[in-house]
Amino acid sequence: SSQPVAYVLRELDGRARDAYLNNLTGRLKTDAKGNSTLKDFTGLQANLLTRSLFHVDGGGGAVTEKEVQAFPARVLVALFNKSKDLSGLDDEAEEAAGND
Repeated sequence: SSQPVAYVLRELDGRARDAYLNNLTGRLKTDAKGNSTLKDFTGLQANLLTRSLFHVDGGGGAVTEKEVQAFPARVLVALFNKSKDLSGLDDEAEEAAGND
C-alpha cells in the first residue's frame, strides 16, 4: 500500500505567472478573423500545476510534470481550476487569448 502524499497549492508569483501565460499563448492558433483557439492541450494543466503545487514534506519542492500527469483526471481538473482561481488567471488567460 502506498503512503498518502501531502501537497500545498500556492498562488503563483509574477515570474511563474508570466511563464505560464507565455506557454499558454504559444499554444494558441489564431484564424483570419482574429479568433484564438488552443491548438495543443498536451500538458496544459500540468504546466500550471508544476508552478503552483508543492510537496509539504521533503523540502517542499514543486511537483514534476510526471507526478501531475499520473493524478486522476478529476483531481487534475479540480487542482488546475483552483490554481487558476488562486492566481487570478482566468481574466489574464482570456486577455492573452485575445477574447476580452
